[in-house]
Amino acid sequence: MNQNGDDSYKVFISFKSSYQKMAEEFKRTLDFCGGDNITIHMSTDIPEGKNWREWIIEKMTDANMLILLFTAPRGTWDWCLYEVGLFRELPNLDRRPV
Repeated sequence: MNQNGDDSYKVFISFKSSYQKMAEEFKRTLDFCGGDNITIHMSTDIPEGKNWREWIIEKMTDANMLILLFTAPRGTWDWCLYEVGLFRELPNLDRRPV
C-alpha cells in the first residue's frame, strides 16, 4: 500500500526532450506491465493552460518513484537533475529516484 492508502503505484518519468519518443515508449511498456496497479506521469502529460511547475510538483509529491531516463552522459541534463533534486526534497522520506 502506498502513502495515499491505495494499492496503485505512482511513477514520474524524467527525460530530456530529445528522447521524448523513447520516454513515451518506456511509459507505454510500464503501463502495459503494471495495468491498473500503476499510474505514470511525465511532463508531456501536462494539460494545456495548466501551470506546468505546479503540475510537476503535484505529480512528484504524489509519486512513489522518479525514474530518470539517463540516456547519454554527454549533453546538458540541468532540468532533469533539477527534477531529481526536487523529488528528493519533497516530503516523502521513503522514496528514491531510479
